[in-house]
Amino acid sequence: MELLEVTDLSISFGGLKAVQNVSFSVPQGKIVSVIGPNGAGKTTIFNMLTGFYTPDTGSIRLDGVEMNGKKAYEFIEYGIARTFQNIRLYGQLSVLENVLIGYQCRLKQSLWDAIFHTKRLKRTETEALERARKALDEIHLLPYEKEMCSNLPYGKQKVLEIARALMSEPKLLFLDEPAAGLNPQETQELSSYILELAGKGFTVVLIEHDLRLVMGVSDYVYVIDHGIKIAEGIPLEVQRNPEVITAYIGKGGERQNAGNLPVEHVL
Repeated sequence: MELLEVTDLSISFGGLKAVQNVSFSVPQGKIVSVIGPNGAGKTTIFNMLTGFYTPDTGSIRLDGVEMNGKKAYEFIEYGIARTFQNIRLYGQLSVLENVLIGYQCRLKQSLWDAIFHTKRLKRTETEALERARKALDEIHLLPYEKEMCSNLPYGKQKVLEIARALMSEPKLLFLDEPAAGLNPQETQELSSYILELAGKGFTVVLIEHDLRLVMGVSDYVYVIDHGIKIAEGIPLEVQRNPEVITAYIGKGGERQNAGNLPVEHVL
């Protein structure tokens, strides 16, 4: 079953065609990666698929619902959550408090509940705490729930952003370069977390420059270059695709940007 269907997506900025007629789909319960050299248009695509940019043309359908034209908060309400390249956590709040922020879109309470501390308010707060601790447990951060966020190692802060995104109960989770700035051990731990999420039924779309991570976790890979989809397939097919090799290595044989993956592993 295709959870996400993207058809002929295009957007321009000041006459520059950033993304041109890109189409792809994401099946339920799979890990799909979108890769490409710097400036290929990957994050622009993510921004359209999460409501931050409105495409000039094309269709975005989530579980059969047309999403194009909806606001970013509506994308969240319909079941799309994301992380960002740069950490966006509140350093002076605890780990648990940071995760609870992700549950705002699911809260079911009124001003009346807040003023009079109704049973519904108490029930909602209890449900939120239970959900937050479950999200932390899913990525092995529950022992840190009372720790100030700023005291966490960088790698755990990156994973904490994933836990916060899970709090919105997404159908589809977008991860924008989650391994950026991580050391090899942290990247390996992140790979394990992503695979565990898929094993629990989450659907994940990943943008990532670390091709070792991409090839290790992905069920399917799409390759973007200069705003155009140039290839797609299972990881092994993509690694051997001549157009992909040219995009990363360059026609003259000089390496352009293959993340942390040696050239011989791209070939």
